[in-house]
Amino acid sequence: MMINNILITKYKEVLSVITTKCQSVHFTPRKELYETI
Repeated sequence: MMINNILITKYKEVLSVITTKCQSVHFTPRKELYETI
């Protein structure tokens, strides 16, 4: 259970970061986005 909670939290953090980056630099090439992740 503990590991799952940590994973979910990390996943949400990563998702929000990706979302923010996509919104601020939505013109960034997809390849560059993948490299950032």
